[in-house]
Amino acid sequence: EMVDTFLSQRYPTVEQTLANNASSLTQQKRLLLANLRALAGSIGYVLIAVAYLRDVSFVPLFLRLMTQMSLGVPTKHLLLRVLSEKEKAEQRMFLLSGVVLGALVSVLSHLIYKPYKTSKMGDLQLHGGFTVQFIGERVPYGRWELFMYDVLIFCCQYVYFCLMWTTDDLEVVQSRAANLSADEDAFNNDILSDGFDGNVFLLSIDLWGCLNQVLTREVSEPGLPQPAEQSASI
Repeated sequence: EMVDTFLSQRYPTVEQTLANNASSLTQQKRLLLANLRALAGSIGYVLIAVAYLRDVSFVPLFLRLMTQMSLGVPTKHLLLRVLSEKEKAEQRMFLLSGVVLGALVSVLSHLIYKPYKTSKMGDLQLHGGFTVQFIGERVPYGRWELFMYDVLIFCCQYVYFCLMWTTDDLEVVQSRAANLSADEDAFNNDILSDGFDGNVFLLSIDLWGCLNQVLTREVSEPGLPQPAEQSASI
């Protein structure tokens, strides 16, 4: 009897396979989202450092670093728990304004001030604005190169903002459980029983939707009557 029980339970059932697949998919989504956020943050810091080695401008460097650090604040989850919906919207608007302000200041500085063409030392190095020489620094090829870094940093910080502050973790990691009915044909059951159901889940970032969410989201203050309630009382 024990041998028969072992042989009958050697392989998981279709329901168990679906449950295991759903649990594994949830973990993979959570890891993927965390890796995307870490990658976007790391690329942002690298681009900011390379841009500084090209123009040696301290004001854009300070604004970009402060914005990057604010976007990736470790206590983000705690802030989202204690803040109200109105305060969350104000926080997102503040961070997005920092991203735009840093990009505008950098573009204006590169429009007003000419890029370096020769170094004071005569070695085509800018020496970091001090007396040291950083690895990878050099005189920029032209103003277009500085503009290219401005665009890249703005795009990277905006994507980082969308990943950190407008992407809901619960909506990303939650998976839809498949419902198997009793009258499904045996062919579908055989496909599901091998551990692969053929479903592919894609994680997409709606960049325009993130901007629209920040700019047009209206949060009603608690305690204030809604227009429908006012008209009904009248």
